[in-house]
Amino acid sequence: MTSYGALKEQDEVWERTFEAHDGDSKWNDPIIKYVPELAAAADKAKEDPVANVAWDEVTIGTLAGQLSGAIRDYGLMSEVTQEFNQSQAVELGFPPLQDSNPMLPKCGEWPQCNRTEFFNGPLEAYPSFAPFATPPYTNMGYQILTYALKAIKGKSFQTMMGESVLRPLGLNHT
Repeated sequence: MTSYGALKEQDEVWERTFEAHDGDSKWNDPIIKYVPELAAAADKAKEDPVANVAWDEVTIGTLAGQLSGAIRDYGLMSEVTQEFNQSQAVELGFPPLQDSNPMLPKCGEWPQCNRTEFFNGPLEAYPSFAPFATPPYTNMGYQILTYALKAIKGKSFQTMMGESVLRPLGLNHT
């Protein structure tokens, strides 16, 4: 399967989950309506739109369509941070990172980030692109969608996936 195929399938799961619960009534809602951590970052974008994502312009549909401009990852900042410790990364030619750097993940695959930790670093990062400019893949966008969906429905993502996708498709051992 190509990465495009995986991305398309992931988008379809998100669309099905949202549509099963609310149709498309929430699709054009601004993400800051459901994820308040992004509101302060939206204010920063008014002062410096190059260095900050204009989160108040980003909708649920924008995130699902990979058009938010958000960075690719934070807690899982690619395979390098998960497969190599810092000394191994330096040996490979990467510069050493200072512990005070807000973009240095304090969590990730293990230990996993809680919600506060998840938003600490990425909101200090430059956007990958301006919103609506181009669709770069972002795992961070899917995590934000999970927080939004939980706020909308008051249920865990696991519960909603079971109700909306897995059980209707007969995927009982997934």
